[in-house]
Amino acid sequence: SKEVAWSILISESTDLYRETVTGKFHKAYQTSSLCAFWSNHFSQTSLGDVDD
Repeated sequence: SKEVAWSILISESTDLYRETVTGKFHKAYQTSSLCAFWSNHFSQTSLGDVDD
């Protein structure tokens, strides 16, 4: 019936939306963590160069 088809479509769309949103948040978190890691790494190396 149409109602069953709609409920399936809605649930699948909701799952896809949830995965997309959490995926984007996860990717953004990874990216910011990576940026923080590299900026920290470079600041440490530049400080090391100053010591030498």
